[in-house]
Amino acid sequence: MVSNLELAALFGEMAALTKIADGSAQSFRARAYEAAAKTIEGLPSRAAELPAAELKKLPGIGGAPPPRSASTPIRGGSPSWSSCGRSIRRSSGRW
Repeated sequence: MVSNLELAALFGEMAALTKIADGSAQSFRARAYEAAAKTIEGLPSRAAELPAAELKKLPGIGGAPPPRSASTPIRGGSPSWSSCGRSIRRSSGRW
């Protein structure tokens, strides 16, 4: 099972890729991923073991949803991370 530090790193990467894709460091989506990373990194227990209802109560994860559920990578997949990378490659011809 993935650790909180690994999950936080994934959300950090998603934030960085989103900033590139959106062309703005002030992207709402990127800030949402950064907030989720900070929350997950500071959890005393493993995020992957928390029920979805508990995850949604956490600051930076619950409330208004980011473009895709913030709990997606926690539960074993990351379609937004993959699609963000594809989007950057298509738009910039890099990476």
